[in-house]
Amino acid sequence: PVQGGFIILQPSMDDHRNLVNVIMTTEFYEGSAWNGSKIGWFWGGMTIQGVLPYYYNAVTRKNRSQIVDRCYYNSMADTAECQKQKIDELKSAHFTVCQKPWKCYDSYYNDLCKALHEKWFEYRKEAEKLYGLSEIQNPCSGTTNDKYIKMDLENAVFPKLDNYIVDNS
Repeated sequence: PVQGGFIILQPSMDDHRNLVNVIMTTEFYEGSAWNGSKIGWFWGGMTIQGVLPYYYNAVTRKNRSQIVDRCYYNSMADTAECQKQKIDELKSAHFTVCQKPWKCYDSYYNDLCKALHEKWFEYRKEAEKLYGLSEIQNPCSGTTNDKYIKMDLENAVFPKLDNYIVDNS
């Protein structure tokens, strides 16, 4: 399966057209998924999480995908091996095991989860500054989602595109 929140693709109009065609013309059967292939028969299988594995494993030419180390890409900090990683080594995180930072929990599943939450709030502060918003010193005034203070994006001033730096890492 593909985790729908984290996908790296090299854009291709041919793949785009073919994916649209698959979605529009391929049956998704209960119990056997895309075209009865059993590819995509899981939660989210009718969405991008199922159609991409079907497309890249059953429709297009083989060996076009690459498996990346889940401890660095889309890390959930859920295994002993992944928990050893340093926060600055990670490329991205998936807040499932560690839970969502905006839920404002007082405790953490492990030290890496704590570091991921701290980094997320650092990035929030950077975003507030980037968008010209007042910085909220403590976005979590309690321990529940209801206590989370959202960013005031209605008053955000979006920067010009030339302010962005491409990350080629």
